[in-house]
Amino acid sequence: MPTEAATSNVDSNSVVEYNPKLHKAPFSVIALCITTVLGTYFSSVTLIELSLSSYCQQHQQPELYSQYLNFKRNAPIWKYWQILTLCILPIRAFVITRDVLQCLTRKANGRRHLLDFINFVQFYTLLYTTRMKVLPLETELINSKIPSFQTVEQLTLLYSILLVLNITGWLLPFFRYSNWKSDPVFHPSIIKIKKIE
Repeated sequence: MPTEAATSNVDSNSVVEYNPKLHKAPFSVIALCITTVLGTYFSSVTLIELSLSSYCQQHQQPELYSQYLNFKRNAPIWKYWQILTLCILPIRAFVITRDVLQCLTRKANGRRHLLDFINFVQFYTLLYTTRMKVLPLETELINSKIPSFQTVEQLTLLYSILLVLNITGWLLPFFRYSNWKSDPVFHPSIIKIKKIE
């Protein structure tokens, strides 16, 4: 039983109360929904780009991928998504950094601290890879008169890494939500179940 496993380390005589100054903030259903939608979107885009770059690499047609990048850059819908992404990134960076820093100052179970740290590493690795590795190669491919096959190869490898990072980022909210549901600080009924047993 998941409830029994979650309460195995809970002292049935202890009184657990949530104090916002001492404990990390709870992970809400709204946060789960938002991160799932955004994670699905970014994973889908990365999967499409990985598929296209793999196809162009296998058929040795780097100019085809260059045409796709030009199309993507000029598509009106893509510009709106970029604006949305630029609005979301600072908020996401703030929340993730805050959660990691609170590992030093706020109470939470060990799993919550670990998930926050993994989330931090995943997000900033994704950000670094996209900004410092992928975007310069895409710009190089767009601007070159004769697109390089090696550039498409490098992009395919980087898209594979980004896909793994995006899927990890998509899965993490489910683990965080599960951890929140089994935390007696936010769900005192868990302790009552333990007392009844």
